[in-house]
Amino acid sequence: MSSPITDLELACGLVFGVDRRLAPLPAIPASLTPLKAIEAALLPALRRAPCLVSFSGGRDSAAVLAVATALARREGLPDPIPATNRFREVPTSDEDEWQELLIAHLGIKEWLHLDFTDELDVVGPFARRALRRHGLLWPCNAHFHLPLLEAAAGGALITGVGGDELFMATTRSRAYGVLAGLERPRMRDVLTVGLAVAPRPVRQRVHARRIMVPFGWLRPPARRALVRAVAMEDAREPISPPSRLRFLQGSRSLRIATASLAALAADHDVLIGHALAAAEVAAAVARFA
Repeated sequence: MSSPITDLELACGLVFGVDRRLAPLPAIPASLTPLKAIEAALLPALRRAPCLVSFSGGRDSAAVLAVATALARREGLPDPIPATNRFREVPTSDEDEWQELLIAHLGIKEWLHLDFTDELDVVGPFARRALRRHGLLWPCNAHFHLPLLEAAAGGALITGVGGDELFMATTRSRAYGVLAGLERPRMRDVLTVGLAVAPRPVRQRVHARRIMVPFGWLRPPARRALVRAVAMEDAREPISPPSRLRFLQGSRSLRIATASLAALAADHDVLIGHALAAAEVAAAVARFA
């Protein structure tokens, strides 16, 4: 269980660090490819009706919806239902074009649209209900899932949570590419590789000098503490994809976020699934990475 949110994390809205004891990635059979691992993580949710997919049209939710739809059809199960929060009065939130491209490509017939103005504000009615029921949850927009969970009551909701961590962990860094012989070294790689292999205190000092703190409400001691926390986390993160996957699986931010969503889901008897955050998926991707 991850430790509670600290005062500094509460003040800046960020969560830092990893669980003290990083668990190894689970042992998986050699036949388990990343795609098969994602399918295995999706199947329990697809077997409960209604099964909704939190769908924004971004990379993570689009990947989950595509795999879930193909899997449901292969298994003879009902298509998952994409569910989208829409904010028509906020033009910058319009992702209709991306969403419609995927929906048309998959041939999905049912698509749930939930339209809002200011109901999902951080002090709006959904946020207040979550706060009264569970106290402070992280992230601050966890209540965005409440309307989707209400629509999925008694069934399941699939999210794209964990996709950022999964894709970030497997993005080949320049330093790793050079060290692994995957990239041709260049003169300017001396500094990049040097930082990557430097002792952790050195990396921490370098990262601390590069960090910008945009939170103007923080007092100087809190700003310095925030810089130290971010720099420490940056310095601890490994550069090889398998090690990064294990590191990110143990991140407190991922664990606290999924715990918040689980608490909200339980109120509506909803099985909430985060296939891209599954440890078996990370293990399968790590082997291929």
